[in-house]
Amino acid sequence: MKIAMALAALALTTNASPTLGKTAVQAPAPQTAPAPAATGLPITTVTQWLTAQGLTVSPLEGEADAPRVRVSGDDLTWTLNFNGCQNQVCGDLQFGAGFRNPTVTEARVNEWNTRNRFLKSFYVAPAQAGGEGTGMVQYDVILLPGLGVEQLTDHLAVWRGLLPAYATHIGYFVSEQPATPQAQ
Repeated sequence: MKIAMALAALALTTNASPTLGKTAVQAPAPQTAPAPAATGLPITTVTQWLTAQGLTVSPLEGEADAPRVRVSGDDLTWTLNFNGCQNQVCGDLQFGAGFRNPTVTEARVNEWNTRNRFLKSFYVAPAQAGGEGTGMVQYDVILLPGLGVEQLTDHLAVWRGLLPAYATHIGYFVSEQPATPQAQ
Protein backbone atom coordinates (compact mmCIF):
# COMPACT_ATOMS: atom_id res chain seq x y z
CA MET A 1 0.00 0.00 0.00
CA LYS A 2 2.84 2.36 0.83
CA ILE A 3 4.36 1.67 -2.56
CA ALA A 4 1.04 2.37 -4.32
CA MET A 5 0.70 5.72 -2.49
CA ALA A 6 4.29 6.66 -3.34
CA LEU A 7 3.68 5.87 -7.02
CA ALA A 8 0.45 7.87 -6.99
CA ALA A 9 2.25 10.85 -5.41
CA LEU A 10 5.01 10.58 -8.01
CA ALA A 11 2.42 10.48 -10.81
CA LEU A 12 0.70 13.61 -9.46
CA THR A 13 4.02 15.42 -9.16
CA THR A 14 5.03 14.43 -12.68
CA ASN A 15 1.70 15.63 -14.12
CA ALA A 16 1.76 18.86 -12.08
CA SER A 17 5.28 19.75 -13.16
CA PRO A 18 5.46 19.84 -16.94
CA THR A 19 9.26 20.08 -16.95
CA LEU A 20 9.91 17.03 -14.75
CA GLY A 21 11.43 14.34 -16.85
CA LYS A 22 11.79 16.66 -19.85
CA THR A 23 14.78 18.53 -21.14
CA ALA A 24 14.55 22.21 -20.22
CA VAL A 25 14.29 24.52 -23.21
CA GLN A 26 16.15 27.80 -22.93
CA ALA A 27 14.34 30.95 -23.86
CA PRO A 28 15.86 32.68 -26.85
CA ALA A 29 18.38 35.39 -25.98
CA PRO A 30 16.80 38.84 -26.05
CA GLN A 31 17.58 40.67 -29.25
CA THR A 32 19.07 44.12 -29.09
CA ALA A 33 16.58 46.60 -30.43
CA PRO A 34 17.85 48.55 -33.41
CA ALA A 35 18.83 52.13 -32.66
CA PRO A 36 15.89 54.44 -33.23
CA ALA A 37 16.03 56.41 -36.44
CA ALA A 38 17.21 59.97 -36.01
CA THR A 39 14.34 62.43 -35.94
CA GLY A 40 14.51 66.06 -36.88
CA LEU A 41 16.24 67.71 -39.80
CA PRO A 42 19.62 67.18 -41.44
CA ILE A 43 22.05 70.02 -40.72
CA THR A 44 22.73 70.53 -44.43
CA THR A 45 19.01 70.92 -45.13
CA VAL A 46 18.73 73.64 -42.47
CA THR A 47 21.83 75.54 -43.60
CA GLN A 48 20.78 75.43 -47.27
CA TRP A 49 17.32 76.67 -46.28
CA LEU A 50 18.83 79.57 -44.28
CA THR A 51 20.93 80.54 -47.30
CA ALA A 52 17.78 80.46 -49.46
CA GLN A 53 16.24 82.92 -46.97
CA GLY A 54 18.96 85.46 -47.87
CA LEU A 55 21.22 84.77 -44.89
CA THR A 56 24.95 84.05 -44.93
CA VAL A 57 25.84 80.81 -43.14
CA SER A 58 29.36 79.90 -41.96
CA PRO A 59 30.82 76.41 -42.26
CA LEU A 60 29.88 74.03 -39.45
CA GLU A 61 31.80 74.61 -36.19
CA GLY A 62 32.00 72.84 -32.85
CA GLU A 63 32.06 69.22 -31.79
CA ALA A 64 30.05 66.44 -33.44
CA ASP A 65 27.65 66.34 -30.49
CA ALA A 66 27.24 70.14 -30.38
CA PRO A 67 27.58 71.54 -33.91
CA ARG A 68 26.75 75.15 -34.70
CA VAL A 69 26.88 77.70 -37.48
CA ARG A 70 27.19 81.46 -37.46
CA VAL A 71 24.52 83.24 -39.43
CA SER A 72 24.65 86.83 -40.71
CA GLY A 73 21.83 88.97 -42.00
CA ASP A 74 19.78 92.04 -41.11
CA ASP A 75 22.98 93.77 -39.86
CA LEU A 76 23.40 91.13 -37.13
CA THR A 77 25.39 87.94 -36.66
CA TRP A 78 23.99 85.14 -34.52
CA THR A 79 24.54 81.48 -33.81
CA LEU A 80 22.35 78.50 -34.60
CA ASN A 81 23.15 75.55 -32.33
CA PHE A 82 22.06 72.06 -33.38
CA ASN A 83 21.07 69.77 -30.50
CA GLY A 84 19.87 66.20 -30.12
CA CYS A 85 21.83 65.14 -33.20
CA GLN A 86 22.42 61.64 -34.56
CA ASN A 87 24.40 61.27 -37.78
CA GLN A 88 23.99 64.98 -38.62
CA VAL A 89 20.19 64.85 -38.16
CA CYS A 90 19.10 67.06 -35.25
CA GLY A 91 15.93 67.10 -33.17
CA ASP A 92 16.10 70.64 -31.86
CA LEU A 93 17.75 73.98 -32.51
CA GLN A 94 18.70 77.00 -30.44
CA PHE A 95 19.02 80.45 -31.95
CA GLY A 96 21.40 82.61 -29.90
CA ALA A 97 23.16 85.97 -29.86
CA GLY A 98 25.22 88.02 -27.44
CA PHE A 99 25.67 91.77 -27.17
CA ARG A 100 28.36 93.52 -25.13
CA ASN A 101 28.43 97.26 -24.62
CA PRO A 102 28.36 99.79 -21.76
CA THR A 103 24.55 100.00 -21.70
CA VAL A 104 24.03 96.28 -21.02
CA THR A 105 22.98 95.83 -17.41
CA GLU A 106 21.23 93.13 -15.45
CA ALA A 107 18.27 95.50 -15.00
CA ARG A 108 17.90 96.00 -18.78
CA VAL A 109 18.03 92.25 -19.38
CA ASN A 110 15.39 91.67 -16.69
CA GLU A 111 13.25 94.42 -18.20
CA TRP A 112 13.36 92.62 -21.57
CA ASN A 113 12.29 89.33 -20.00
CA THR A 114 9.44 91.02 -18.15
CA ARG A 115 8.03 92.77 -21.21
CA ASN A 116 8.70 90.28 -24.01
CA ARG A 117 7.95 86.67 -24.84
CA PHE A 118 9.72 84.03 -26.92
CA LEU A 119 13.30 85.40 -26.90
CA LYS A 120 14.66 84.99 -23.39
CA SER A 121 17.73 86.79 -22.20
CA PHE A 122 20.29 86.42 -19.45
CA TYR A 123 23.05 88.68 -18.20
CA VAL A 124 26.73 87.75 -18.11
CA ALA A 125 28.69 89.97 -15.72
CA PRO A 126 31.98 91.43 -16.91
CA ALA A 127 35.09 89.37 -16.19
CA GLN A 128 36.82 92.40 -14.67
CA ALA A 129 35.49 95.26 -12.58
CA GLY A 130 34.60 98.17 -14.83
CA GLY A 131 34.23 95.90 -17.87
CA GLU A 132 31.18 95.63 -20.08
CA GLY A 133 28.42 93.14 -19.37
CA THR A 134 26.93 90.89 -22.01
CA GLY A 135 23.27 90.38 -22.78
CA MET A 136 22.68 86.88 -24.17
CA VAL A 137 19.40 86.05 -25.91
CA GLN A 138 18.12 82.61 -26.95
CA TYR A 139 15.17 80.99 -28.68
CA ASP A 140 14.67 77.20 -28.59
CA VAL A 141 12.86 75.17 -31.25
CA ILE A 142 11.84 71.50 -31.09
CA LEU A 143 11.66 69.97 -34.57
CA LEU A 144 8.69 67.76 -35.30
CA PRO A 145 8.98 64.66 -37.50
CA GLY A 146 7.48 64.73 -40.96
CA LEU A 147 7.09 68.51 -41.29
CA GLY A 148 10.27 69.24 -43.22
CA VAL A 149 12.34 72.39 -43.11
CA GLU A 150 9.26 74.56 -43.73
CA GLN A 151 8.43 74.18 -40.03
CA LEU A 152 11.23 76.69 -39.40
CA THR A 153 9.53 79.48 -41.36
CA ASP A 154 7.56 80.96 -38.44
CA HIS A 155 10.40 80.39 -35.97
CA LEU A 156 12.88 82.24 -38.18
CA ALA A 157 10.35 85.06 -38.61
CA VAL A 158 10.00 85.37 -34.81
CA TRP A 159 13.79 85.38 -34.37
CA ARG A 160 14.46 87.86 -37.17
CA GLY A 161 11.63 90.09 -36.00
CA LEU A 162 12.55 90.21 -32.33
CA LEU A 163 16.37 90.10 -32.48
CA PRO A 164 16.71 93.69 -33.79
CA ALA A 165 14.22 94.81 -31.11
CA TYR A 166 16.39 93.12 -28.47
CA ALA A 167 19.56 94.66 -29.93
CA THR A 168 17.92 98.09 -29.74
CA HIS A 169 16.63 97.50 -26.20
CA ILE A 170 20.04 96.41 -24.97
CA GLY A 171 21.75 99.42 -26.62
CA TYR A 172 23.51 97.69 -29.51
CA PHE A 173 21.44 99.57 -32.06
CA VAL A 174 20.66 103.18 -31.29
CA SER A 175 16.93 103.65 -31.57
CA GLU A 176 15.86 106.40 -33.88
CA GLN A 177 14.20 109.24 -32.03
CA PRO A 178 11.18 110.84 -33.63
CA ALA A 179 12.03 114.08 -35.37
CA THR A 180 11.49 117.15 -33.22
CA PRO A 181 9.03 119.51 -34.90
CA GLN A 182 10.51 122.81 -35.99
CA ALA A 183 9.41 125.84 -33.97
CA GLN A 184 7.51 128.38 -36.06
